Order: sequence, then C-alpha cells, then structure tokens
Amino acid sequence: MGSKFPKVQEEGIFFVTVITTTSNNATSAEENTELATDAGALSKLSKWLSSRSDGVQELALRCVANIAVEFSGETFSTNGITTAVIKLCGSSNPFVYEEAFNALNTLIYSEAYICRNIIQYGALKMIKKAFTHGPSIKLLGIKFLKIVASFDVRRLTDMIINEKFFPLILKQIRDGSTDVMKAKSAKVIKIIVSQNHEIIPSLIEEEIISVICDSLQSESDNLLINALLILQNIIDSIGYEEIREKFENSNGPQLLQNLHVHENEDIQELSNQINLLVNDVKEAATVVC
Repeated sequence: MGSKFPKVQEEGIFFVTVITTTSNNATSAEENTELATDAGALSKLSKWLSSRSDGVQELALRCVANIAVEFSGETFSTNGITTAVIKLCGSSNPFVYEEAFNALNTLIYSEAYICRNIIQYGALKMIKKAFTHGPSIKLLGIKFLKIVASFDVRRLTDMIINEKFFPLILKQIRDGSTDVMKAKSAKVIKIIVSQNHEIIPSLIEEEIISVICDSLQSESDNLLINALLILQNIIDSIGYEEIREKFENSNGPQLLQNLHVHENEDIQELSNQINLLVNDVKEAATVVC
C-alpha cells in the first residue's frame, strides 16, 4: 500500500479489504481486522482517501466501511478518515460518493456520541446534498437520518430539525420513487415525532396532514403503518380538533374508514384506534351544538 502507483495502491487496498472480511480456522474477521489496523492500515487509508485516483478513493472508502463494522467510529476520528469520508460525499464521481455515503452510515452506527461528533464535522450538510442525487443516494441519506433519530437523543434530533430536513423528508414520503423510499422516510418522521412532540406544529405547517392522507392510499403496508403511527402521535399530542379541518379537507376520515377492512391486522387495529379518537371529537362537537 506504500506505492505511488494507483493500480498498486488499489491492489493493496483490495488485499486489506479481503483480510478484514475473511475468517479462517486460526483467526476471525475481527482479529484479522485488528492485525491490519495494528500494521498501520488506517494511516495508509487516510492517505489514499486524498488520492487523485477515483478508483483508489472508491476502494479505500469500501475498506473503511468494512473496518468500521468491527471497530468503533471513534477509531477513525483522530487520523483524518472521518473528515475525508465526509468530504468525499461531495465527490463528482458517483461511485466515490456512493461509497462515501455508505461508509458514513457505518461510521455513525455504533454510539450516539460518535454520531454527534461526526455531525459536528459537517456531515449533515453532505447528507442534505444526498437529496439532490438519484434514488439510491437519497435512500442512503434517509438511512443516515434514521440512524441519528434512532439514538433517541434530543440533541441529535434537534440537529436534524435545525438543518431543516423536514421538507426534504416529506417530499420523499409524497413523491419518492419507490414504496421503500416512502416508507423509510415516513419512519424517520415517526421516530422524531414520537420523541419530540414540540415539532408537530412545524410539521403541520409543512402540510404533513395532506402527506399522511396521500400515504393512507398506499398499497405498502410499511408506509401505511408509519403514516398511521404519525397521525396517532399527532392526535394524542395536540388533539384531533387542531388538525380536523386539514384532515377532512384531504378526505382523511373516508381514507381512514377504508382501512378498517385492510387485510393487515395491524393496519386495521391502528385505523380503528385513530377512528375512535376522531369520532369522540365529532360526537363532542355534536353535543355542544
């Protein structure tokens, strides 16, 4: 890996990648990874991430992701690898930036404080750029946000909120190219709403109610469940009356009613629970009148 020639560097990186993903009778993949890092693999990888060769960068990023599976992301923070990975998310080469986003997701996965540090290095600005790329990269951006939100740390979710990701996520729920994209995007919102009810008014301003109602017409069970859970959280938190006009204008009550006979029992149960909340408000309003 010490050669100045890109092709030789690529062969060296490939060799380390094989070692770090292979187990044999004598050693496990984790032990092989430790041997590679002890031999100075990380310092070399840090150097090759700055290579002028896209091929070297791509393989180095893949190797970093493999090593990060076995070692904490903290291992990479002191040798320039983390900042190099973030920088390469902005590469003009699609193979390089895809590997960079993959590596970034692996680096943040282990601990909340590591995730926080990586965000402080500027990762969220690059994640925002993911939404300007094609579906596969957008999905990696959504995956990053889901990992961040899943740590259930208010400071981390506040970082997502402060960077104004909600319009981008809601757009993917409404207009995402696949049901998988829509469902995973909805799950990010569901996680954040369940942790932080204070952001619900902002989401309502972003027209989340109409997005939910559009989702209630989906054939994707995962999207339906996440949309219903978001709706349930909103009603439990601020009450149905606060969203009644928007919900009814989007034909929400009828869409909810249609789900009572859905073949998925979880969807049936959720729609019935929400319908009870809706009907309670309607009945109360009728009594007052």
